[in-house]
Amino acid sequence: MMHKAQSLLFVVFLLILVATLAAALSSSLKSEYLIQSHQEYGLKAFYLASAGIERAKIEATNGSITSPSWSLAQSLAGGQYQYFIEDIGSGRRLLRSQGRVFDNSGTLASEQEIEVKVEGMGDADPSNDLTIPWTWRQT
Repeated sequence: MMHKAQSLLFVVFLLILVATLAAALSSSLKSEYLIQSHQEYGLKAFYLASAGIERAKIEATNGSITSPSWSLAQSLAGGQYQYFIEDIGSGRRLLRSQGRVFDNSGTLASEQEIEVKVEGMGDADPSNDLTIPWTWRQT
């Protein structure tokens, strides 16, 4: 009889140990999934902000200035970006862009912002003469 009781006790102890390990592993996997999804959202927001900078470069080349407000939000790849173009004098522009990614419930999951100062090369100013090519030097 003592042998059966010891065996039963051993099996119960083993089940408790396995259940504890399974719970810990489940918690760890859930945390890993959340970290991975946050990294993915952050990377998407960065790429959206980069797309906004590229769009702002095109618009600034055409002489556009959005200051004192941001452009309208543009949807792209399940997120959105908007940009800001400010004339800071001497043919220079300050370009800002924000990329935003939302989760499945529509809540903001990640936001990234990029700021770039650009200046025209040569004597051309895009707001004065669009026939002269204007290139960028980013700082």
